[in-house]
Amino acid sequence: MRILLVDDDAEILRFLKSGLEQEGHEVDLAESGTAGLARICEQAHDLVVLDLMFGDLDGFTILREIREKGIKVPVIVVSARQAVDDRIFCLNSGCDDYLTKPFSFLELLARIKAITRRRTDENMAPARLSLHGVEVDLLNRRVFRDEREIHLKPKEFLLLKYLMENAGDTVSRPMIMKNVWGYEFDPGTKVLDVHVSQLRDKLDSGHDGKLIHTVRGCGYVFKQD
Repeated sequence: MRILLVDDDAEILRFLKSGLEQEGHEVDLAESGTAGLARICEQAHDLVVLDLMFGDLDGFTILREIREKGIKVPVIVVSARQAVDDRIFCLNSGCDDYLTKPFSFLELLARIKAITRRRTDENMAPARLSLHGVEVDLLNRRVFRDEREIHLKPKEFLLLKYLMENAGDTVSRPMIMKNVWGYEFDPGTKVLDVHVSQLRDKLDSGHDGKLIHTVRGCGYVFKQD
């Protein structure tokens, strides 16, 4: 799993990063609320561990903003605030679990595993997508075409996943922006065009047939030539 830790305590960040990496997880760090919100919105993570109190942007606001944007990443709040009202407010605001400081690292691991099991059971999502010679390993975030691995950036991976989940159907630009980037489509931005172009270059390199097709005036469709 790729986990984002958002906390302004450098010692806690080092401790958790070391422990989670020993468990085989990939770990990213954010040392402020603003940096944490930016990373959640711009990068793909499987889980966020979020403190509440920051000097710039508090965790309550971060939770509210990411849920309003439609970002569904699981969030475990870890905080020294032990009041029941705080826990209830966070859970009602969209966090998946709440752990009070100080806490046991083994308890955090157990809660991460519980959330992972719960999400898997709820979604009944396949662990792999396979179509037209493209294999997408959803758990390990690896992509292959005709058994050759293709290294994608986080947003490229999410874009390919979304197109393959809707293979054969045209998906509009606003739909892609909302489901991959988590915000409404801005007609003036070229971010989607750039990512589609980069994904095509990587996916079609060394192959005659292209898989991502432009539907003029609408969006894109994943299909074989």
